[in-house]
Amino acid sequence: MLLETINDILEDFQVTLDVVRNEITDVSPRVNLIMRRMANQAPVGGAIPINRLKIPKLKPFCGARDTKILENLIFDLEQHFKATNTIAKEAKVTLVMIHLLLELYPKTHSL
Repeated sequence: MLLETINDILEDFQVTLDVVRNEITDVSPRVNLIMRRMANQAPVGGAIPINRLKIPKLKPFCGARDTKILENLIFDLEQHFKATNTIAKEAKVTLVMIHLLLELYPKTHSL
């Protein structure tokens, strides 16, 4: 009786193991394809090698209170984010703050 129960459990385990092996066999090519695609893409939020991409330089804002100049600044920043593959909002805010501080610093501090 105990031997039959153990054999039944062993059979069930082998069937379950076969199902898992088949699923791994089915999923493995898809995982390999995804890994190859990810390797061909630029890292999210990371840097793109400079030799592959010319990053547009941001034009100075000059502190003017013209809406067109402000719209151009925002457009330039958006293009910069696309070129550098910057996706995270935190990184975008940080870069905008740095850009604006660099624009304002020379005007408020004489060297």
